[in-house]
Parts: sequence; C-alpha cells; structure tokens
Amino acid sequence: MDTPNFSTNIESPLTPAILPPARYIDLAPLPKGRLFFLDINSRYGENGNLKVLLSEDTAIKNQVNNILSTPLGSEPFEPEFGSLLPWRIMEPINAGTAWLIETDTVSAVQRWMGSRILVDRSLCYVRPLETEEGYAIYLKYQILRTKTVVEWNFSIYR
Repeated sequence: MDTPNFSTNIESPLTPAILPPARYIDLAPLPKGRLFFLDINSRYGENGNLKVLLSEDTAIKNQVNNILSTPLGSEPFEPEFGSLLPWRIMEPINAGTAWLIETDTVSAVQRWMGSRILVDRSLCYVRPLETEEGYAIYLKYQILRTKTVVEWNFSIYR
C-alpha cells in the first residue's frame, strides 16, 4: 500500500510569498482561569487601537456597543439584531425621546446579552444633552459569572 505524499510543488495563490507577514496574538495579558467572555475588537485599528482580542468587561462593552450601533433590521441573516438607537438619535432632543432611548437601550441589551449580564433597569438612565445635540447614557449591570457590578457612562451624538 502506498503512503500518501502531501508535499507539492504546485504554486497556490495563498503561498507564503504572497501573504502578508502574520501577526501573532499575545494571549499573556488575558486573565487565566477567570476568562468569561472573549470577543474580537470591532474597533481594531481605529485611533491606534491595536488590541485584537478583548476579554471580560471590555469585551462585553464592545458587544453592547455593536448591539446599540446596529440599526434594527439591518442584518439580513439576523433581522432582529440591533436596536432602535440609530433612529432615535435623530428625533427631537427632549425628555420623551430620552425615555424611549432608555427603554430601547435596556431592552436590546437584555435581549442580546441576557445570558452574560443582568441589567438593573431601575438604575439606568438617559439624560438629554441639548447643547451638544446628544444624550448621556448610564448603564448599571452585573456580569453573571463573576457577580461583578459595572457602571458604564457613555454619550451618543447626532
């Protein structure tokens, strides 16, 4: 019986001479034994951000950012993914719209991150920033695995 020979001299379009040099991901800074959630950085390369993998709270914030910045219905294979936040930001800046943004934000986060975090809806709020054409958002949630409570303030603008 012949042994298969896997060596070949055929040039492939993916030969190492054509590919850019590989970048190796350093996993040393990740917490060992405590890793709960790992995600790819969707903002890699922006403003000098060269961290490829995100862990724990940073990864959760990255995922929440992805959920809130994706317009509801814009993903063809997951039409219910996202939130109404991209459309709400264009409505008049007032307390009524702030309440709608708060409701939409908490609902979207609870729906898509409910297996990882628990949002305390009673301690979350959205405040209009009328002079800056935007809103200040405050989320308080608990990472379910570690029971760590996280407070996160961020702003969105038109």
